[in-house]
This record gives sequence, structure tokens and C-alpha cells, in this order.
Amino acid sequence: MDREVRVKTATHLIDLFIFEFYKIAPSHPMVVAALVGSIHSTLYSPIVEIAPTTAELSIGKSSEIDSSSFPMLSPTSAGLKALISLKLIINQIYPDFIHRHVPDRVADSQPSYLVDAGPQFKFTAVTGLINLAAFALQYPQPARFMLVLPASKAKYGGLRKELAPAIFNGLRLDAAICFSSSEATAAAHDQVLLIFSQHIHLMRKPALYIDVSNANKSLERLDLEERAILAGHIFNIHESRNIDDLPRSIPPKVETILNAQFSDGFKDVKGLCIEDKSEHQEAWKIYSPKNFIRTNQLQGSVFNLAANPQDILKLLSDPTEPACIYIIGNNGAGKTQLLCELIDRVGELDRRTVGISTGVHDRFPLGRSQQYKRFEYRGARTSADAISPSRLTKAVTALAARVFVDQHMLEALKECQTCLGFAPRFYFMLRPEMALDNAPNEIRTLRMSDHAADNHVPDELAKYEFGVVRPAIDDQKERIVSYSSLSSGEQNINQLLLNIITSAEPGTVFLVDEPEISLHLKWQQTLPRVFHLLSRRFGCSFVVATHAPTLITNANDQGSHSFLLDTGKLPKLTDKERYSVESIILEGFGTYTPHNRAVHEACARIVAKTIETKGKLRADQPSPLKELNDMLKKMPTQPGAYVPPGQEEDIDLIKKAYTAIELLLVDQEAASKRTDEAQV
Repeated sequence: MDREVRVKTATHLIDLFIFEFYKIAPSHPMVVAALVGSIHSTLYSPIVEIAPTTAELSIGKSSEIDSSSFPMLSPTSAGLKALISLKLIINQIYPDFIHRHVPDRVADSQPSYLVDAGPQFKFTAVTGLINLAAFALQYPQPARFMLVLPASKAKYGGLRKELAPAIFNGLRLDAAICFSSSEATAAAHDQVLLIFSQHIHLMRKPALYIDVSNANKSLERLDLEERAILAGHIFNIHESRNIDDLPRSIPPKVETILNAQFSDGFKDVKGLCIEDKSEHQEAWKIYSPKNFIRTNQLQGSVFNLAANPQDILKLLSDPTEPACIYIIGNNGAGKTQLLCELIDRVGELDRRTVGISTGVHDRFPLGRSQQYKRFEYRGARTSADAISPSRLTKAVTALAARVFVDQHMLEALKECQTCLGFAPRFYFMLRPEMALDNAPNEIRTLRMSDHAADNHVPDELAKYEFGVVRPAIDDQKERIVSYSSLSSGEQNINQLLLNIITSAEPGTVFLVDEPEISLHLKWQQTLPRVFHLLSRRFGCSFVVATHAPTLITNANDQGSHSFLLDTGKLPKLTDKERYSVESIILEGFGTYTPHNRAVHEACARIVAKTIETKGKLRADQPSPLKELNDMLKKMPTQPGAYVPPGQEEDIDLIKKAYTAIELLLVDQEAASKRTDEAQV
């Protein structure tokens, strides 16, 4: 057994004993450490644990700072102190215990005092002071005070009264965060973190209320620690602290929500976080986070898990200006979720939306309802999670019957079929079980005219199905094929066209989910032109979610716009980015293609930008080192895994660019200092 395994085993056994003896939920210390640690990841000041139990915060502390723990008030129990010391020492961390009085070196460094008031905690026994107010008065230097309480036992009015002397001396409430310390859904497992500060903020800000507890169903995809990290960084954003260049990466699910909701800074979000804007300067109150957010649930923007769609909504704001919008991103990026969110957001513009999909896994609401009264589902599903081929064939045939008797629709279908390479001739064909061997040919196959006025739909349409002409290819002759006999790709493209054409109206917004399913490369290249033709012919717009870079590189027509969805960000692709399939695959899917030119171009651009700006970036410009790190993350190498040709060389190139930029930044900083000194 190697040392790492032995250390983890011993640490786990120590924790188990502490959990059992002190009646602490096993996940509680980890969640508190995640919450407080994420807040302090943006600060350069110590955390003082007033009531340490497992020292989990110190286990997660970066060793780059120093090898000692965060300062901890010495526990009254010698046994607990010994267990904490042992746990830290075997993890190569020196335990830093403080005996009663906080030394000036700590008190003068704007510390955060963490009080995790567990069932065994007695403030007087640990500090010699009667309560938190007395403690704040004892240490009047600028500081934060973080108090963790069981939500079910929190008496906010009594606590406010108890803190009155410290409030008079400058203590204020910064935030109240409700979180869960157990996967159990019962509210009895909810905790509240109250964050107070004194003499830190020059300008008074409204107190912030956050609910990331298990009761918040919007966060079901996040585990307890991810919820805690989310809350911590929402607080950081509210405090106007930068979270882009943190030493530790933020979990992808959390990063997605932060980017989707707070890319432009803090804002109230329904059900998640709200400022107490009614707070009075002198007589502020403390509320239950859950109750406060529930009471003010009409405030704030709508919560979304995908991205902020404001740029897309701007393009859709004028119904007289049709647009074709493409969103590309990896699996799990949230493309389908974003389409579903657009149902509501476009509905707020008083626009009709139509959901189009040829697969079974779309998430559009099926059928009509009051909630989605401006939405219509035109996908392939015939039930909640299934497709019935026979019902789909009947539905497609009925749609074709509508097209054949409407000249405007018929012209649109002919134009699209020609664009895709089909012969623009259409038929009704007797279904196989109806076509008797002795039936005359003109009854088995009914050709439709190019003129809608001349077309007659069979009275017994249920006996027929839609038929198209498959063009001659190589040695195969042109032939008429019924819908049910077409390949899956041919079925999908015809179903897509008929659903769009029969539901298109001026101003309609079609939300199309992965139209490239089963389509060969040529049709994928042609789809953007088809959407453009339909958009101009009917005055409607399209928002298309896709995995196919070929759709993006061929979206060249006027009114076409492409976006890349990645961890909650939705930047618009430039023409240069859009034309490079390699760049799209690397940026959008985190997938390296052999001898990728995008890597060379990006490294050259980043180094040149650093030289040009002399290291002084605007607030909206990404850090050059972070850009290079992000590229490396998209090129992971696992032992035994396939490594594409050229990847190792490109990784080496990125590392060399990183070193070069580091040296440039050092030189530029030194030159800046010399200039400042010369001016003095």
C-alpha cells in the first residue's frame, strides 16, 4: 500500500471517529469547506476557525501559500485537538492553534472568523466571551464573521438583538446563504451561513440572500459541494471580486451557471439569489433566506442552465427581419436546454415558436398547454419518449397532401428538393398492404402536378403514403420510392421540410434540434441554404442547435449567424472562426484533430496580442495565460489512450508560448516599474 492510500485511509478513519463522537453529518464539514473556501479563493486573508472539528478547510488550502493550517482556536477537548493535529500532520500540514487570544498578526490582516456552531459548541468555553457581538467588539479591526447555524434553530430576531452592540460599532450583514449539509431532502438538514463584516466596505451594499438548499429544484444537477461552491462565487460576484483567474478551476456545472447568469455582473435571479434593496441604513434585519426569496419570487431574471440568450433575442427582436441562427456545442453544453428556454423568451416577444426535431431525444414539450400557448411541437415523437413509424408515415403523408394543394407551399418544397438533389416530382403511392398485384399502375402510383389547382388528394388518403423520386446515381436508375422505404436520412429530411413548410408563417421562430441526424455530409452542407430559402420565402426565422461543424462552415447567406455554446458562454463566431472546421472542433468539442492549424494560429495570436498590449489588458479581455491553459485542457493525454498525430508537438508549442508570455509579462512589469520610478 503506497503512502497516498495510507494517508487517505487514516484521514477517513479520523473523520469517522469525529463524526460519530460529535454527532456531525459526514458531509457537513466538506460542504462548509467548499462554501467558505470558494469565498476565500478570491481573498488574500486568513480564515480563523473558532470551533474547528475536522479542519477540512485547511486540508483544501493551497500548499503554495504555506505548509501550515489556517489559524484555529484551540478546542477545549484535548482529544479533539490531538485528532485534528494527527490528521493535519499526516497530510503534511502544520497545525496552527491559537489559545484564546487572536494575535495581532492575524487580527490586523482582515481575517474571516468562522464559527460553525455545532451541537457541542459553547462560545464562552472556546473564546472566553459571551457571544459573537462581544467577540467583534474585542477585535474591532476590519474583519468578516461567518456564522453557520442549523436553519431550523436559527432565531433571526433574537440574533439581531444580540448583535446590537456590535452593529452600533459598525457590524453589518453582507449575506445569508441557505445550504444543505446532507442529501436528505428534509429541511432539518438545512444550514444557514450568515456573513457579517465590520469596517471593510467603504460603500454600503444591500445584503444578499441565496438559496442553494435541496429545496431549490433548479439545481438538481448539482451535488452538495457544487451547490456550495456556486453560492460562494455568487457572493464573490456580488462583492465585485474577479473569479476568472482563480488558482483552482471551478466545476464545469457551476461555471456554466455562473457564466449563464452573471456574465455581466451580479443580478437578482428568481428562486436563487436576491438583494435586500429595502434595507435601511441603520435598522437592518436578518431574514430566513428561503422565506425572503420566496416572498420576493417575482423579482429577478429567469434562472437558466444553458447560457444568456440576449444576443440571440436581439437578432429575433424584429419579426420583419428573418434570421437563421446556428448554435454549436459539445454534448451536455446545453443546446437543447437553450432551445427550450427560448420558447418562453421568444414568447415574451409575442412571437410564435415551433419545435422541430427528427430524433426521439428532443426535450420540447409535447402537445399544447396553457403554459406554452404560443408554442407548437412538430417533432418526430408520437408520444413522450417514442416514435411510431406507422403513425409518422401517416402524419407525413397528411402534411404532403396539404402542400400539394397550396401553390406557395408546393413551390417551396420543389425548390428545397431541387437544392438537396431530389427530382422535384411527387407522388401518392398505395401502401404495400393495399397494393394488390392486379391493381392498375395508375391507381397504385398517383403523380402530383406542379400546379396545385390540378392536384386531387385521394379520398381514402389512409391507404396511401407520400412518395418521392430518388435520383439516378452511378448505375442505378431514377426511381419512385415511398416514404416508408426511404433511408433514415431521406425520411428525416422530408419530414423536416414538410413540417416546416406546413407550419411556416411570417414572424414564426423555428427551434430546430440537431437536424443533421442521419444526414450524409452533402446534405449537411446544404441544410443552411435550405433554411435560408425557407426563411426568405415565408418570412420566418430559425434557431438551429447542432453538433455538425459543416452546418456552421456553410452558413454563409445574409442573415445567418453562428454561436458557440460552452460552459454557459455563448460568443458569436467570427467569419474566420466559422470557416475553420478544425477551430470549431477544438473550441466547441474539446477535440484535437491531427496537425491542427488552429493551435498554431491561436498561439501566434496570443503572443502577438501580449506584445501589442504590453501586458495591459482591458477588463473584457481574457488573460493570455488563461487562454493557453484552456487550450491545454482541451488536449488531455491519458495513459494508453490514442494520441492523434501532431498533438504532442502542439502541446509542446503551447507550453513554449506560455513560457514566452510569462517572460514578456515579467519584463513588461519591470519596465513599468522603472518608468514609474523615473517619473517620481
